[in-house]
Amino acid sequence: MAVALDTNVETKDWRKTSLVRTLHSLNARLLAVFILFHLYNHTQYFFGVERHLATMDSMRAIYRLPFIEYPLYVLFFLQITFGLILAKKNWKPQSAWSWVQVVSGLAIAFFLLQHLAATIFVRNFVPYVDTDAWWALSVVSQVPLNLYFAPYYFTGILAVFFHLAAALHFHEGARGFAIPVATVGVIMAPLIVGSMLLAVNSVELPAEYQRYLSESYGL
Repeated sequence: MAVALDTNVETKDWRKTSLVRTLHSLNARLLAVFILFHLYNHTQYFFGVERHLATMDSMRAIYRLPFIEYPLYVLFFLQITFGLILAKKNWKPQSAWSWVQVVSGLAIAFFLLQHLAATIFVRNFVPYVDTDAWWALSVVSQVPLNLYFAPYYFTGILAVFFHLAAALHFHEGARGFAIPVATVGVIMAPLIVGSMLLAVNSVELPAEYQRYLSESYGL
């Protein structure tokens, strides 16, 4: 005897039932505080390198405390892991916003893996430089490095805002904020990267950072 299939059974929305997504969302809220302050710090390039360094020093007094810094590293690596799991789960996006969410998430994962690895490496094995404003400027100071790192920073900043915008789009009651947040990203990315390029062209890199470029990249 044929058994009739119930076609009216509602398919569960994985966005609402996924434990990994829940952890990813909660973790993102914790990291967002640091990321937004970090991006604010980078906007200070517009006012000069010394302003950026002064702002960073004041922030480091807080986030360089061991009980804050080391958990931050753990949270970032967990976020990358959660994000890659979710990207695999949503590998066939069904809408434009789903595409934005997946692609921006992968861009963030790529950016963070490289940025965190480079920061950890330099802090532990290149003792004569600091991972500060000069370090970031050094890699956009000359060809061919700037041909990679300028788009790298631009894409990373843009991806953060687009990923947040996509999350807001899929959040009930917050959809109206998606486009404004994405627009802020479109403004912030060129502002920060443009300020970096202008800053590095108006100053001379300290000798230790020129040494870093020579030893690390052969420039």
